[in-house]
Amino acid sequence: MKEHQRFDGGDALRQAAENRFGRSLTPQEWGIVDPEGWSGRSGAAYDEADLDELLAEMAKLPPPPEPSVRDKKRAQSLASRYRTASEAKEFVERLRLHLFGRPSAPFKDDGAAAAEWVQSQPVSRKTTLFALSVACPTGRDSLDNLIWLRDWLTTTLRTPLPDDRVERRRIIKLLFQSENSRLRSIAYPNTLLDYLAPDESGGIAIRRLPTDDGTILDSLRRAADALAKATLWSPVSAVHHILTGGVTALPVTATCHNRWGREDFGGPAITLQILDPFGVTAEQVAEAYTAARESIIRPGTGPRKRARRSEKSEQLASLVAEAATLTWKELWILWNLRHPTQRFPSPDAMRQAYQRTRRP
Repeated sequence: MKEHQRFDGGDALRQAAENRFGRSLTPQEWGIVDPEGWSGRSGAAYDEADLDELLAEMAKLPPPPEPSVRDKKRAQSLASRYRTASEAKEFVERLRLHLFGRPSAPFKDDGAAAAEWVQSQPVSRKTTLFALSVACPTGRDSLDNLIWLRDWLTTTLRTPLPDDRVERRRIIKLLFQSENSRLRSIAYPNTLLDYLAPDESGGIAIRRLPTDDGTILDSLRRAADALAKATLWSPVSAVHHILTGGVTALPVTATCHNRWGREDFGGPAITLQILDPFGVTAEQVAEAYTAARESIIRPGTGPRKRARRSEKSEQLASLVAEAATLTWKELWILWNLRHPTQRFPSPDAMRQAYQRTRRP
């Protein structure tokens, strides 16, 4: 004689019904099948008769609508991201082991707890990344190039160096312009950590924190950069996966680029990155753009305009750029000779006027 199956709790009964029915039901469908919720009580005991009753009601449901092309493509995109996460599992576990001492996600499926942990970490700016691009002689290893760079800087930078900021900038400019210069660029790489956190409206937003070299947040940022490069994910998705194990892709993100240099034209810029092309809507793109625009332009105002330069200021800036190797005293004498009706009373007055032309 066949023993009747029993189910302990509503979850077990509904799981068995879905398995027998061949698909999962949405919360709305469960509301139709069991409007009173008798089948979902925890701690209750159910048997085969209860299962048959549920299946009879489930059979009355209309067939689910055929997914649209967009829904299918979005599902394929998400499946691809899960497949990538599976392939990168060992790589991610090594990163977590290095960061947290264990291969499992420290905040499994809990993005809110992960965000709270990030926000609880001390934030300081004791260090700054400083990157040089230098043309070194060929045929040498890294140590030889470092020694060569040390010797080149020692002979190029004469001591004592001035305290005046304008003078120090002129020295940097000369390093680029000298005939035997090997210096190609100076940069300060980004050390900001992007992470996901709940926003005031109950949604999810990208937050950003500065990181300091040697801290756990900086190690997390570098690990996420490595994962993002290996998987073609965004860094914020990589941070989320390392912390929670979750696979996510915000449909659209916005990045603001403020431009303050005298030779930067066109004002600030906004870059929109579509991370989920099959799931993003026009409304989400518009919302991302509006939020980014409000972060750089105050409501009710137009774009920030640059102050107009006087003709004298333009001529002064042109002279300094033209004769960058001269001292301020030499520039002062040259200016007063060229512009007898617009003389500066002293080299210091001329330097201060030039500094004002550099303000955005």
